[in-house]
Amino acid sequence: MSEKTIRRELMLPEELALLGTDECVYILRGAPPFRSRKLEAKG
Repeated sequence: MSEKTIRRELMLPEELALLGTDECVYILRGAPPFRSRKLEAKG
């Protein structure tokens, strides 16, 4: 049995635009991008 790998962007711009207002994608040095809920800033 052979398997076919299909590659695509992790999230397309259209998908990013559909994120809820409480969600975001964090891009941190040394870690792969990840989707999460927004953190609340306190200060």
